[in-house]
Amino acid sequence: MGSISLGEPRAITVAYELPENNRSGPVVQVRPVAQDGWPHSGSLMKIEEFPELDQETIRFSDLEAGKYFVLVSDFSIARQAFTVDTTEGEAEIEVDLRAGTTVMLSGRYREPGSRFVVVRDAEGRPLFLEALFEDQAFRLTLLPGRYRIEVADGDTGRSLGSRSFEVDERVVELDIG
Repeated sequence: MGSISLGEPRAITVAYELPENNRSGPVVQVRPVAQDGWPHSGSLMKIEEFPELDQETIRFSDLEAGKYFVLVSDFSIARQAFTVDTTEGEAEIEVDLRAGTTVMLSGRYREPGSRFVVVRDAEGRPLFLEALFEDQAFRLTLLPGRYRIEVADGDTGRSLGSRSFEVDERVVELDIG
């Protein structure tokens, strides 16, 4: 009987410096990039939440060689996404944690059930990937720039639409109903 070799384990290191007056470290998620380039919500591989305040790096080890989406977020800092390839070895990301603009996702659904919502940056990387339920609102913080929101029926996966939106220094409210 044959054996399967996955090769040497890989790692991703995320380095950051906390902004002044920040009371917690960032939340960092690592998701493998699927064959179709879509990071399905069930594919969350590793997460580090609220590391020690004096910690300046987070290391994700024992990863397979391949491409990953790395999402860095917190309530007080803007969400940022990175695409990382560990095929050639370990990868390191330096993140500039910055304040951003509040974006509110909410709405009264025209049809009952949940909504699967993805917010992507200008390069198509997912910054928000969640199932939201009827009358549920969600607040996220984004840097100024252009984004795209995609909404699908949470039960069937049927697309309910997508649109681009712009973020500047004013609060943005998006209806996902």
